[in-house]
Amino acid sequence: MMRIRYVSALCIAAASVVGCGQKEQRAARPPAASAPATPASDGDTPSSRSSARVEYYPSAGLGALATKLGGGAPTAKSFSKHSGFIAIQIRRTATGEPEVHDAWTDVTIVQSGRASLLTGGTVQGGRIEAPGEHRGGTISGGKPYPLAAGDVIIVPAGVAHQFEIARGDSLRYLTIKVTPDRPATRR
Repeated sequence: MMRIRYVSALCIAAASVVGCGQKEQRAARPPAASAPATPASDGDTPSSRSSARVEYYPSAGLGALATKLGGGAPTAKSFSKHSGFIAIQIRRTATGEPEVHDAWTDVTIVQSGRASLLTGGTVQGGRIEAPGEHRGGTISGGKPYPLAAGDVIIVPAGVAHQFEIARGDSLRYLTIKVTPDRPATRR
């Protein structure tokens, strides 16, 4: 049976919705400066193949959500939760703790700012924050990736990672936390 990486589909969909950090410009629609970061439904009639609904988050609505995150400490807001994934808008102004997720793959789309993402290696120290969620300590032997608007990075479950923010910088990004692969349904 053919398996499809659920992560890839979400990453492509999210990148197209977010516009990879670019301002959305559509001649057929007036600017939606106050558009909410809530999904627009694909109609009241479910598909003949699935009862799933498409969720659409315009960049203006995500921008408005980002503005509400504030400018002080790192903040985050979930805007879509399902059994297979959670979508979160995050703003960081300081280096975060190392993290390792046992079951979640993080698909991150950078919207604005810059930082470095240290990944891999091993975590020395740390604690269990919640079941399957390890935080704290230091990463030894990791590889840094410079991040800027439009970048997409996928951190598989079990891989240590840490956002490093230089003094005076900040980073705004979407992370879609995805559960492990699941068999594709034939259509």
